[in-house]
Amino acid sequence: MKKISGLFLAISFIGLTSCTAMNTTNNSPLINTYWKLTEIKGTGVSVSDNQREPHILLNSEQRVAGSDGCNRIMAGYTLKGENLQFSQMASTRMACMQGAEQANLIGASLPQTAAYKITGDHLELRDNTGAVIARFTAVALP
Repeated sequence: MKKISGLFLAISFIGLTSCTAMNTTNNSPLINTYWKLTEIKGTGVSVSDNQREPHILLNSEQRVAGSDGCNRIMAGYTLKGENLQFSQMASTRMACMQGAEQANLIGASLPQTAAYKITGDHLELRDNTGAVIARFTAVALP
């Protein structure tokens, strides 16, 4: 009876630790993920009526597409390990009744990106001092 109890405990322990290990390594991929902007320079992001939510999507051709909440944004990017830099950032120039100030902050902040970190479904963009510029959440697309 003691052998069966010990075997049951060992199998249970292995099962529990393997489930824990699987959950800690399940990070969303940087590339081909829709990243919804939730915070820029320490300020929560708001979405104005009838406008797109601020987001970015990095594709495998080293291009970025997205929205600053007012304008479409596009850029190139360079990725080396955890170093990430955006280049040739451009945007449309729509006249936005709401959200223009936030859009300008996003447009000025993203080019400062030097590195990134993904934890689960959360992405942080950091500048060259390690300070967080922006925070995103991965969103599943239909």
